[in-house]
Amino acid sequence: MAGVVITSNAVVGSHVCVLPNTVIHHDAVVGDWSLVGSNVTIAGGTTIGRNCYIGSGSSIMNGVHVDNGALVGLGSNVIRGVAAGATVAGNPARQIH
Repeated sequence: MAGVVITSNAVVGSHVCVLPNTVIHHDAVVGDWSLVGSNVTIAGGTTIGRNCYIGSGSSIMNGVHVDNGALVGLGSNVIRGVAAGATVAGNPARQIH
């Protein structure tokens, strides 16, 4: 959508929705069927698995892996990996479900 920036060597899978003003940095991977909210920053070398939801206003640190089916709450700062199917939120993001 409008204002999205995808930098060098980033890979965005099939059927992914990236909402406005999001930045996906170098060497990041976003898996199939994921939704990335608006104003999100996905730092370099990060991997977002399949069927994930990244809430608007969130930031994901360099090299972090968000596994398949994970949900990142609105405005979260993800500084460590997120397990498959987990729900995390906060600053720093912690598992809540």
